[in-house]
Parts: sequence; C-alpha cells; structure tokens
Amino acid sequence: MASQSTASKIGKAPLAVIVLIFLVYFFFANTIIKHIAEQEIGNAHGAQANIGAVAHTLFPLTLTIDAIEITDAHAPKFNQIQVGQVKADVAFIPLLSQKIILDNVLIDQVSFNQQRTSVGEVYRQPGPSLQDLLAGLPSKDDIPSKDELL
Repeated sequence: MASQSTASKIGKAPLAVIVLIFLVYFFFANTIIKHIAEQEIGNAHGAQANIGAVAHTLFPLTLTIDAIEITDAHAPKFNQIQVGQVKADVAFIPLLSQKIILDNVLIDQVSFNQQRTSVGEVYRQPGPSLQDLLAGLPSKDDIPSKDELL
C-alpha cells in the first residue's frame, strides 16, 4: 500500500512540472520576450530601447511588437527611431540554432528624432554622427573642375 502511494506521487511530479511550465509560459512568455528584446536591441545599439507590448502566437509562429523607442546616443533626450508596430512571421527551425528569420514583415508608423518622455540611457559612447560624417566630406567647391584636372 505504501509503494502505491509513493508511485502515484512520483507519477504526479512530472505532470505537476508540465503544468507549471505551461502556466509560466501562458502568463509570462510575452513579458520575457519583451525584456529580452529590449535588452538585446539596447546592447546592439548602445542605448536604451523601450518596447510597449509584445504579443505572439505559436501556430503559425508570429510576433507583434508595439511602441518601439530607441534612444539616440548622441542626444539622449530624443529617440533615434520610433516604430508604432512591427508584425512578422518567424521561421521556427532556425530558432533552434539561435537564428532569427522573419518573413512577411510589416513595419508601421515609423518616425525619427522624436522627443522622449524621459532621458534615455546610453550604454556606450557612440561614434561620429551622420552629420559629422557628412561635414567631413568635400563640398562642391572643393572638387576640382575638369579644366583644372586637365
């Protein structure tokens, strides 16, 4: 009799673990995806990235990201880019080898250089800005004419 109760407890343990994993996934998957996306975008860009909300489906595997804000590292009071919504189909097999392949990507409500509600964090000092790079290029007056070259 004692062996049956021990066996039934051992049999219920994997079921409890599966139910726990399902509940964690059901309630926290979008929050976990949002946190990871903010962290990875911020690390890649070198400045704070904010995401309003994330939603996903499993069948078919799709991802929807709302209200993306990426801080301008040169001017932390502004966003370098803001995107209202990104929707994409995600290929499943490449995810297993830590690669992301997106199909049918829809990017909506893109705007640049918008003021942030609070100053964004800068994780590493940026390189020269686009304006600095363009200022270093020769102007039309600096380029010799064909007569001068001949």
